[in-house]
Amino acid sequence: MTIETKTLIAAVELGEAGLAGLRLITDKLNRRAERLGLDKVVVTVGAEKTVRNEDTGYDEKRYDVEIEGCAPCINGWYLAARIENNEIVGAVTKIAPGKFADDDYSEYRDHDFGCDHCSTRRRRNDVFVLADDNGNRKVVGRNCLADFLRTTDASGFAEYAKWLDVLHGISSADCEDEAYGDGWGGRGGNASFDLTTFCAVARGCTVKLGWTSRTNAREDEGRSATADDALYVLCGRGADHARFIRVHNLEGCADYTEYAAKAVAWAQSLSDEQTAKSEYLYTIRKIALAGRTDYSLAGYAASIGPAMERDIARNAENAERAANAKTKVHIGCTGERLRDQLVTVVRVRYCEGHYGVSTIVAMEANLPDGTVAPITWFASGSKEFDEGADYMLTGTVKSHDDDNRYGRQTKVNRCKLVEVN
Repeated sequence: MTIETKTLIAAVELGEAGLAGLRLITDKLNRRAERLGLDKVVVTVGAEKTVRNEDTGYDEKRYDVEIEGCAPCINGWYLAARIENNEIVGAVTKIAPGKFADDDYSEYRDHDFGCDHCSTRRRRNDVFVLADDNGNRKVVGRNCLADFLRTTDASGFAEYAKWLDVLHGISSADCEDEAYGDGWGGRGGNASFDLTTFCAVARGCTVKLGWTSRTNAREDEGRSATADDALYVLCGRGADHARFIRVHNLEGCADYTEYAAKAVAWAQSLSDEQTAKSEYLYTIRKIALAGRTDYSLAGYAASIGPAMERDIARNAENAERAANAKTKVHIGCTGERLRDQLVTVVRVRYCEGHYGVSTIVAMEANLPDGTVAPITWFASGSKEFDEGADYMLTGTVKSHDDDNRYGRQTKVNRCKLVEVN
């Protein structure tokens, strides 16, 4: 079998759903073509444009897509057209792309579905118009193709003709139906979305409906996760979808694009130190750097905004605490015996070691110059002191430490604490 140069079959403008649906269609057809030894259809995604979605108010991407293919040729005979028997209007001629696409096919408008090879006129679902380079044309029935073409590839010839019809008249709606039928945007789908767009919609859903994680939604059947609400806004169709957006006032999701861009930039900027021990932070940074999300990652993606807000609030709180905190200093000299030093017990912890239980007593001494001296006592055995209570400390300075984790502290031993009444 020889194949002619590929010809433009269709040009269509598609959104994300339509593009996903077209890939499903062409993947199926190309798998069939590969089994039959035919050339595959080629999909070229061209110019990208941004179009405002009037339902949600956010901008969505659309693409100019071209589909190229060609009609098969066996022993010098090309597929020129397929005449389909329609129950309502009778013969419908569907012209194949290729060198004979511009020929006149008006003679077949009232075709009786007879076969020029076997000269039999009977009811058939379809017949095929074959043409050669000498200007000859023959109408051949499906069952006669193999004999007429003198090949065992006749079934491939017929199947190729059938799906060329599908692609030749394909529309955006056809592609979207295929995507939604495959679960596009849901658990079974393969939809992916621009991360900033998704985060903007998730923010809109959070503002209007409140934040709900997927974990909380599973525990409460009456609630839906914010991530899934955002997916529905992006992927839903029909009257129920329009009603959902209208009732919850979700038309203005695009208003949150600036917020979403800020959240994505924050996630991208997470440091290796921040993500080293947090799988959650590590994952949302990967998603942010990829710039896209899908159903399985939507829970993470929807949480990027709230995570940024928590981080900002935590940093502000730490900054305020640092601004109001007293300067931390050491107290005494190594080996010096502190006597009747007023301290406040901040924290009491117990740990089990090779030699039994130890008590870690963290204290603070407020000094006359306005500074504070953190003091730590590692006491043998189990001791009981009240956190927040004041005591008079007598003990020996063991060392002065500046620890990256625990900060500045004075370690003491051989201690005695007497509670101040």
